Amino acid sequence: MAPVRYRALPEPVTLLPPQTSSRLAPPPTCVALSGDGTRAAVGVGSSLYVLDLTKEDKSASQAKELFRKDLPDKLHCVAFSADDSIIAAGDAFGRCHVFHGHHGNSVNVFPHVRPERLLNKSDDDLALMELAVNGLAFSSDTLATCGADGGVSLWRLACGTRQRELYAELLDDPDDDERSEADKARDRRVLGWLSPEMRTMLKPAPAPAGYICACFCGDNSLVVGGERDELHVWVSTGEWAATPPEPSKQLKGHDQWVVSISYNNETLAS
Repeated sequence: MAPVRYRALPEPVTLLPPQTSSRLAPPPTCVALSGDGTRAAVGVGSSLYVLDLTKEDKSASQAKELFRKDLPDKLHCVAFSADDSIIAAGDAFGRCHVFHGHHGNSVNVFPHVRPERLLNKSDDDLALMELAVNGLAFSSDTLATCGADGGVSLWRLACGTRQRELYAELLDDPDDDERSEADKARDRRVLGWLSPEMRTMLKPAPAPAGYICACFCGDNSLVVGGERDELHVWVSTGEWAATPPEPSKQLKGHDQWVVSISYNNETLAS
């Protein structure tokens, strides 16, 4: 076999929002690149920066800031839609913020963790709950959010409503036996509920493993990975609203958590 000629790789370009150049600034927590390569969305603490990548001087250590959005809680993930017209960002308190991809106007805020499950909770209770939105995925008309609560929500982009909640494991609220079965089935997978006995021990109730990443394989298949050694797949035969909440199949083969997945040209990588 003939030797391969060595070719040095180009030096990486460091893209930092202007306000984060200080050594005391928090490090970026998430980043996404637009499909046309002209913009980057960077989460730094609770701020979302959208940067211009069209500058010709590639040696510059900073990119021009197109707009900045200051949000209430730390950002865990960010993503562009397929046509780059929408930017979504998931935060640590179970919300997904949706913005216009070019001028930054707010479009919607999706409550991945239902607000009613956070009512009458003390700061200590909230600190024990796993709320963060960790993964986002776009199809042509749907946004999927997945999080540390072990659930997946599907949102209609056109009207901003929740189509469906998907989950691999169910979790009842041990403190509320008077709720109807319908109410429990709708919301039971949220983490952090404590029984009276467990409260005295300051330990959270058992809960499903959280999700970290998601991607659509076309418009009718959704793959999600996280704190498991397998991928979960949901397949829609029509409307996502009619899809059963449990996974259609599991893809096994990993030895550790699945922290990233992507799909292209009929190939899924994890």
